[in-house]
Amino acid sequence: MDTDSPATPIGAGGVPLLATQATPTRDAAPGLGPSTPVTGPATTAGAPSTAAQSTAVAAESAGTPTSHAAALAAKSGRVAVADSRRTQSVTAMAGPTSFQERSQSAATAAAMAATLRPSHSMVIFSKIMVNLREMNPVLLGTMEQVIEQMSQLHSSDNWLQEILGCLRACLKCCEREAFRGRSNVSGTIASSQITSLLSTLLVKFSAGFQVKPATTTATSSVEGGEPLPARCAAAASLGYDAAFDSFLTNFRADFTITGEARLPGVITRLKKWIRLLDKKWRLTTRTKMIDSRFILHFTLANAEIILPGENLLQRSPSGFHIARFLPNMETVVKDDGFARRMQIQATNGKIYPYLLMGDTETSDCWREDRVLQLFKLANTMLQKRKEPAIRLLQYTIPKTTPVAPGVRLMEDDPSDISFLSILEEACRQEQHCSADKAVDMFYDKLALEQVKQVKHHQTASVPQSTLISVFNEISRTAIPSNLLKKWSVGTFASALDYWHFRSQVTRHLAIYYLAEYAMHLTELTPRTLYLTKSSGFLSARFYRFHIHETTGTLQDDHLVPFRLTPNITTLLAPLHLEGPLSAAMVAMARCIVDPGFALTNYLHAILKDEFILWHRKRYFGQEDLSSGLPEILPSDQLIPLVNNAVGLIMARLHFLSQYEDGENKANILLEQAVSVDKLCQADPTTYPWF
Repeated sequence: MDTDSPATPIGAGGVPLLATQATPTRDAAPGLGPSTPVTGPATTAGAPSTAAQSTAVAAESAGTPTSHAAALAAKSGRVAVADSRRTQSVTAMAGPTSFQERSQSAATAAAMAATLRPSHSMVIFSKIMVNLREMNPVLLGTMEQVIEQMSQLHSSDNWLQEILGCLRACLKCCEREAFRGRSNVSGTIASSQITSLLSTLLVKFSAGFQVKPATTTATSSVEGGEPLPARCAAAASLGYDAAFDSFLTNFRADFTITGEARLPGVITRLKKWIRLLDKKWRLTTRTKMIDSRFILHFTLANAEIILPGENLLQRSPSGFHIARFLPNMETVVKDDGFARRMQIQATNGKIYPYLLMGDTETSDCWREDRVLQLFKLANTMLQKRKEPAIRLLQYTIPKTTPVAPGVRLMEDDPSDISFLSILEEACRQEQHCSADKAVDMFYDKLALEQVKQVKHHQTASVPQSTLISVFNEISRTAIPSNLLKKWSVGTFASALDYWHFRSQVTRHLAIYYLAEYAMHLTELTPRTLYLTKSSGFLSARFYRFHIHETTGTLQDDHLVPFRLTPNITTLLAPLHLEGPLSAAMVAMARCIVDPGFALTNYLHAILKDEFILWHRKRYFGQEDLSSGLPEILPSDQLIPLVNNAVGLIMARLHFLSQYEDGENKANILLEQAVSVDKLCQADPTTYPWF
């Protein structure tokens, strides 16, 4: 597995998808490829060739570092210079000026060749792309046009979406700061990072309102590629919201911070504005027409492009192809963010919904893809053994295809719902329940207890008994332990449907619990755990290896082995916990530790990429690049890191696979997971009660 090249979008037949300009060819059909005429070698040594430009754009669009893109452009430029020299040697020189230009260009190319060298993987990648362009010019040109238009469709044209996204990101930072400072709830001060985020947000939105509506014509268009201030001003000029002035005044009054700001007050104001803007956004039109003529008029006659992610399934090599794109596109809320839902009709007549989703960091998308690759390998292993096969133990892996750096296309199911949305929906059905009330109650009780201790001249730390009493009180009032069961009974009214749903949830929770505990993955939260109501399948989002930022080792700092809250315990009942759940965990552990599957080899390859990426983020994140940290992780440091991580994972798998004297090792983990002494210390924003 080569780690120098980033994840590349894959299309039909494993063809990489790149939002680039295709190299002009004489065989290209009109209207599908670029409009640049076909030319021969460059006629001047100083002009870069079309191949050099295309190679550089392809490398940068694929997320390649700039140095690699420049190296490929330099290499193509040197070839063009050599061709130009051979062409111009036949003709007479035009004069001293042409000679100087050729000499200067040759010297520049030589200097770039001496300083910039493409990696071996990029050389192979460029050769593959050149061969693909020669073999399938029409297909590749069409795919590039589709990918480019999809990237433009992802950009938001609604200022409310961007404001809500920024406010929610700031609220997450504040909640993490509040939990770290829970020893002094009332006196926690907002950090410089939070104040900087609020200041940037305030300046960003204020710039959009400095343009008065009278200065902008009424025919101004709101383009997705324009910056947010321009879109805010255009929306105001179009009469989108008559309360812009009062909105800005109140926003400035709440988030203009001078000096030190108390963190509880900042969190309260953020929640208030998120509720206000979310209510306003839900009143807007969330469905619109796709404004791309190329996508709207695309048919199977243009090119045979396979459905995104179809090559990840074990079907026939041909698979299903895209017949057309439906014209309507809907904006939906997913993972505390906004995504574009577009529908694609395949050649089998079915309509497949897909989500255009944006990632804050491309590296996080790669990390999640590695875990999904591991799950896919585990599915293959589980199909080949009797015990996991009869229990139907399989991970739910969404079909995901990277489109551009920071943008990916993922297959969607309209019946998918996160556990956080289930909690909010269940709380609306029960009038006395509230998710926000539970978090506020947690911090209010801690602050009240700390005030009492200060009055009695005691330490400010909250005792364990107080945390347990607060946890039990919230379980009785704000989020009862039977809330999830009531929602399930109301959603699946039939007894057969409810029994099937509970059985599916039990099996899927077992394999995700095993993965989180044995493979040292990040914690499962209501935001990252999704339920498909049409089938009862569970899927986990944003699962990554839990690596320490400084040492690079796999962390083991979770309070509980996995998420087993009072609501989940009530839903499954003791019979399912001590029976199917623990038995499924043991069956899966005994299956994947079989030496015939060579799990350690796969773990070595995947974790190698993970640690190389960790080192790169650590290297480029330091303030002084000349501090002595090497740019490339040396082998004498990489190999021990990978071997230690693989050893930790295999040790836990072997521990769970042991079944001596009728003792199930999974029951030991289940006792630790339901312990109130540990659940009461969890972050309240993860809702350890639900």
